[in-house]
Amino acid sequence: MKKTAVACSNLALIKYWGKVDFEKRLPTNDSLSVNLDNLTTTTTVDFSASYKKDLLEIDGIRAAGRKFDRVRQHLDRIRSLAGRQLSARVVSRNNFPSATGLSSSASGFAALTKAAVAALELKLTEKEMSIMARQASGSACRSIPTGFSHWHKGRNSQSSYAESIFPASYWQLTDLVAIISHQIKSVPTSIAQQSAFTSPFFRERLKRIPDKIKALSIYIKKRDFQSFGELVEAESLELHSIMLTSSPSYIYIYPETLELMHQVKSWRKKGLDVYFSLNTGHNLHVLCLNKDREKILALLKKAGIKDIIINGPGQGTRLTDKHLF
Repeated sequence: MKKTAVACSNLALIKYWGKVDFEKRLPTNDSLSVNLDNLTTTTTVDFSASYKKDLLEIDGIRAAGRKFDRVRQHLDRIRSLAGRQLSARVVSRNNFPSATGLSSSASGFAALTKAAVAALELKLTEKEMSIMARQASGSACRSIPTGFSHWHKGRNSQSSYAESIFPASYWQLTDLVAIISHQIKSVPTSIAQQSAFTSPFFRERLKRIPDKIKALSIYIKKRDFQSFGELVEAESLELHSIMLTSSPSYIYIYPETLELMHQVKSWRKKGLDVYFSLNTGHNLHVLCLNKDREKILALLKKAGIKDIIINGPGQGTRLTDKHLF
């Protein structure tokens, strides 16, 4: 009863921040995202009577504490649905830095969900798989479908899920992830989100989200990169302004992140179509069209960025025969 799945992390283009139900991970607002094809998690899940308890290994290290508890609780959800109580061995590998604002929990729990569901021979639709993944990590629901996704906030658990609005092949975009640091975030996103409503600007943000969703969907459909980039960049700055003005406040941006943001703006003034985005971390996403990839890559290296991950739009979560054990 062993299965392995591969999932892409995703970049939130219109962000979700704050929850109306923390237990079920129901968000305060809809969001749009794109899967990233070179930020992936591979996870093997094996259910067997030979295991006396659940075992979890992440990136070669035996996991315990909060990470282990979240995985065990999610396995319990899937076991309950399947009517099986077998313990499992889980081995997971990321090909990018974890817990640095690159949404490793999204790819991690999407891969875990797909592999565990398959290992217990459950037959779930993509929507049901997205709903299941969301209960472990909100953003994981967006990694289940392919390409560009819309996460509907819903009114309850069964109506809160993500669906693909455009396939990965629809638009040839490049996301250059500039690794500013491998340092793990001091405060997990799930904790920081608990302060969302304390920002004096948060309720105003929520009023504007539906129009942003509509506008960005149109920009993607038309492949209007300038309008797309302007909105995505502004959206990432707005998200961090909410975190900065919450109580307690959270500052995820490093000085080096801020400097690179200025650099991107200066390149744009010189005529390059390039924009940035941030998730809840310090590593910067630099967005451009494929035709400008090499120019932007050279500029990033010249700016002193040594570790760069090149991405295009990625596929949805899928099974593989390449097991990790």
